[in-house]
Amino acid sequence: MADQDEVIRAIASRLGASVSRTQKMFTLDPFTFGINFLPIAASNSATDQFITQADSGFAIVKTGFTISDAANVSIANISDTPRFAPIVLTLSDSGSGRDLSNTPISIGTYFGDGKEPFIWSRPKVLDPNSTFTARIQNLVATAFNVRLSFHGFKIFGDVAAFKGR
Repeated sequence: MADQDEVIRAIASRLGASVSRTQKMFTLDPFTFGINFLPIAASNSATDQFITQADSGFAIVKTGFTISDAANVSIANISDTPRFAPIVLTLSDSGSGRDLSNTPISIGTYFGDGKEPFIWSRPKVLDPNSTFTARIQNLVATAFNVRLSFHGFKIFGDVAAFKGR
């Protein structure tokens, strides 16, 4: 419930509306978007994205990732300590037209694992019909499968309010 309250507050702030009015304008549905790099080649870069639907926004509240070798076998020394995975990435939101960092950042900065996902300090609210992009770079000479998950809420309701801001 706390995640939902944070999302409603973030939307209210974004729209310059009261929390109680925002609660009446929008409904939240739990949802997870995924981006898979299968595989990310040795010492290579790749880009992929997810697109929010036209009828809903999306609020990211938690993120996680898994990494395995190209044969989908878990890599013990990486999967046990994901913050040291040899992957850097840049995240970008087409709705706001902004990257979330000025340079590629270690994957452990933005993503936790399945047991302990990374909890964002505040929800990242994405516009309806926008593209969220991940550009990743494998820093070592081994191919990996990398799966990113973006946990949060689809935001249904007055989507015109997003466009009117």
